[in-house]
Amino acid sequence: MSAPTSRGISETDVWQAADALLLEGARPTIERVRLKIGRGSPNTVSPYLETWFKHLGARIADPHAFSSPPALPDPISQAATYFWEAAMTQARAEVAAALEAGRSELDTARRELDVERARLDAEAAKSAAKVQAKDEALEVLRAHGAQTQLRIDTLAVEVEERNRTILEMRGDIARLQADRDAGRDHFDRERATFEADRKALDAREIAQTAHWAAEVDRAREATKTAVARADRVEKEMTARVAQVSRALEAAEAQQRRVMEANSELQRYAERLYAAHAADSKALEDAQQRGQARETQLLAQYERVQTQLTEALEQLAAKDREHGALLRSLVAESKESSRGSRRGRAPP
Repeated sequence: MSAPTSRGISETDVWQAADALLLEGARPTIERVRLKIGRGSPNTVSPYLETWFKHLGARIADPHAFSSPPALPDPISQAATYFWEAAMTQARAEVAAALEAGRSELDTARRELDVERARLDAEAAKSAAKVQAKDEALEVLRAHGAQTQLRIDTLAVEVEERNRTILEMRGDIARLQADRDAGRDHFDRERATFEADRKALDAREIAQTAHWAAEVDRAREATKTAVARADRVEKEMTARVAQVSRALEAAEAQQRRVMEANSELQRYAERLYAAHAADSKALEDAQQRGQARETQLLAQYERVQTQLTEALEQLAAKDREHGALLRSLVAESKESSRGSRRGRAPP
């Protein structure tokens, strides 16, 4: 037999208690042995009791294993032996049944433990799969957010380039308008000069008709020359104005193309915003389903949800800024187009 354990009972204590229970006609069990000893845990009593059952058959086969001390008188010893053998015959059947029942209980406990272990393993595998699926969904969402940000940055660069083009076109239009105004001023000055010369000639002709009769033909020739010069200047100014008008028409056509491009850019931004809204709705649905099914991961999920909400708010703010920029660009283009049409009106 082994030495006493740290729990305060030994194999000898368990064997003695089991022997006493057997002699009392009771089937030794873990609880009965613990009550008999008065202490000890089931985990300590169980292996010692199982060892007692394993050796019980050999002890029963030995007639002297449970015999009285040899100091007793022979009649008493013989009577004790007789009663002992009779009791052993009955006890063997009870012990065999008790041993079988104990083994059956142990087997049942082992099977239940195996079933519970399998269930826990399955639940752990399901939880691990859910966590992995959630991590994969978050990675996909982060990648999609990065792609969306890249598209927004590209769109901002395109808008900036178009703004520079519009500013250059406005400068060209301003220069053409300045040239047209200068041509008109020159034409007006030439016309005023011609009118002044004509009036002066008429006045001199009326005042000095009699005295300057011989000079009439020369004055007429001078007048014809002045008229021809004025006509030539007017034709040049007309051609210059026509050239400026064609340049303005080309600028307006370019401006219309820019407006069409801006409209296409705005439609693309709206599609981008709609896709972003759909992604946000799908994400919210996934979060609601995940919260109902994975309460044990609530703390981690809330932290991830907070970070994701901040990223979506930043993205929505950038979308609103971009939309405002597009609307401002379209408004400026329309205002510039109206100004160009007013500038082409007849003076």
